[in-house]
Formats: sequence, structure tokens, C-alpha cells
Amino acid sequence: PFLPIKAPSDTSVFNKRINLLVLGVDRRPAFGDDGQPLPIPDDENAGYLTDTIMVATIDPVAKTSAVLSFPRDMLIDIHTKDFTYEDRINTSYGVGVRNGKTVAAGTTQLELDMKANFGIDIDHYVILDFKGVEKLVDAVGGVQVDIPDDLSVPNWFYSDDDIHGQWVSFPPGINDLNGYMAVAFGRHREYDSDLKRVKRQQLVLKAALGKVFSLQLLNDPLGLYDAYNSTVRTDIPKAKMPGYALLLKDTNGRLETYSLGDPVNGVPTMNGIITAGGAAVLEWNTENVQYWLNKVFTKAQYSASTVEVVTRCGAMRNS
Repeated sequence: PFLPIKAPSDTSVFNKRINLLVLGVDRRPAFGDDGQPLPIPDDENAGYLTDTIMVATIDPVAKTSAVLSFPRDMLIDIHTKDFTYEDRINTSYGVGVRNGKTVAAGTTQLELDMKANFGIDIDHYVILDFKGVEKLVDAVGGVQVDIPDDLSVPNWFYSDDDIHGQWVSFPPGINDLNGYMAVAFGRHREYDSDLKRVKRQQLVLKAALGKVFSLQLLNDPLGLYDAYNSTVRTDIPKAKMPGYALLLKDTNGRLETYSLGDPVNGVPTMNGIITAGGAAVLEWNTENVQYWLNKVFTKAQYSASTVEVVTRCGAMRNS
């Protein structure tokens, strides 16, 4: 006779938390037909700075999903094969691309730095450029975003190519945004800080996920993969899409958003400083970062482990 099938244990691969590295990059430099970047321009940072860095995580046990955003000016340790040095987190991907000459090398570098600085293991990556996000939002018929007062945007001249542009504004309340306007809203930081831009991007992400659920696009994960694979660069195998779609459907669209830019009990997590070289960067409060990591990465993969956070400087070690 057949033995009864037992529910998967807490350590089973079926209960493993899924962590996706989500990157928003500048359109430049362009990619060739082989999927690799074209020759690096004179400015070594051009096109390789990640304007958006998020880790999206799905807990198959609790049936929840969450996104943790990383302010792009965070000062972290960058780990190369020869030495380790401090720089903004948004330079990590570019270091990998320039050293390895491939997109995969860029994501491998950032995955290494995520693990070394924050203890986060990455399963797969998803990379979008601004035009890709615009196409995806338009493909679902636009998104509706309820903008709070503190994230509203007054009249602002926006250009997505540094040549053409238009005046845009995003008042408080319900805003119906097409792809171009959603990207503009998510990129704005002229009148306030990058920490608020993170919040705007999260609003667009939640609205887009809600639209995906309302249109029942997850019912055809393979078709979804085929339709948008040319717009999104990812190392997620097509064969995994049905399983991932099912996990996401199990969350019923419940997405919690967190940012390492947020304070904890009134204590700032990020503190702006100017480096000796004149660069404006963000140092971070170790205890606050640990708090947010514990909020986001619970149960499943992290329930029996302790995350060790690397400190940035002597002043922060005593935080």
C-alpha cells in the first residue's frame, strides 16, 4: 500500500523563502543582440548605476510577499576578488559589469554584496530599464495610484532621454497613470529626498501588482513569461514560472513594503554625510537596519538563523 504523504517540513525546499533582486537601471548603455552591454562609455558609471534596488521576497509558509527597498546612496562594503572598499550601493552592479563584461557578472557582484553586508541570499534577479517599466505599465492598461500629501509632486519638467520632455505634476489623491507618467512619478526627487522616491516607486509597484491580480494574468504564467521576457531581463527559468505564479497567487496580492530609509521609533536609519572626496552618501544605523531585516525576512529561510549586519564606521558600531 502507498504510504501517506506528509506535509513538507520547515526545512523542506517547498517551504524555502524566495528572494528576488529587482533592479531599475538607466537605459544607457544599450544592449547588443547577444544580450550583453555595448562598449563601456568614457564615463565609467554611465548606464551602470542602479536607480532602484529592491529585494522582493515570498514566504510560501505564511503566504505573504514583501519588498525591501535600499536607498541608492547607502554606503556599503564593495567586495572584489582583490580587495574590499566602501562606496554607494548603487555602484555595486556596475563594478560587476565592468569587471566581468556581462549583465550576470553585475548581478553576481550585487548579490555578493547583499549577502556580505546584510546576510540576504538572492535566488534570482529581475532587471528593468525605464522604458521597460513604461511598456509593462501600459501593457496592463495603466495603474491607479493614491498619492498621499507628502509624496505629491508639484509642476515639474521631466525628460526620459535628456532631450525631450514635458511638464508633469502628481497632486494628492487618486491619479490614473500611464506608463510614461508612472515612470516619471517613480523617478522624481527634485524637490525632496531619494528616500521619498523609494516610497513613490513602491506605490507604483503595489498598484501594478494589484492590476496583475485584477486582470488574472497569473492564470497563464507561461504566456506572461513569453509576452514580457523581451522587456525584462531575468535569470528565472521559464520552467519555474508556474510555481512562482502559484506562490504569488497564494498571497492574494498582499504586498508589504519596507524601506531601509525609514526611521525606527523616531531614530533615523540613514544619516547623510559628505565623504573626504566630496560625495554625498548615507551611513546607516546598524540596529535599525537589523530591525527592518527582521521584519521582512521572517520564518521559513530565516527562522533559525541570525543575520549579521556589517557596520559602516566606528560611530555606527556603537549605535
